[in-house]
Amino acid sequence: MRYKKKPIVVEAVQFIDCVSDKIQDHFDEYPDWLNEAFKEHTIRLIFADTKHLTIESFAIATKEGEMTITKANWLIQGVKGELYPCNDEIFKMTYEEVNKNAE
Repeated sequence: MRYKKKPIVVEAVQFIDCVSDKIQDHFDEYPDWLNEAFKEHTIRLIFADTKHLTIESFAIATKEGEMTITKANWLIQGVKGELYPCNDEIFKMTYEEVNKNAE
C-alpha cells in the first residue's frame, strides 16, 4: 500500500544566526507558542561564543529526547502542540506556505 500525508497546517519558525542580547528585542515578532517554549525552558540556547553571546544553536526537549536546531533548520509546532526540529531541505520538500485566509 502507498499513503499520502494528510494536508494539515502547522506553524514553523526558521532558525537564523543571531546574538542573544537582541533576541529579546524580537519577542513580539515570535508566535506565542515559541515564547511559551522559552519561558517553560523547553528550548534553551547553545552559545558558540559566550563573550559576544553568539548563538550556535537551540536545544529543544521533545518526547524523543533533546534535539538540536541548527542554522537554517526549522522549529515546527505540530497538530497537538508538540515541537520538533526539521532540516531545511526536508521542510521545503514537505511544506509550502499558506495564506492565513486559506486555513
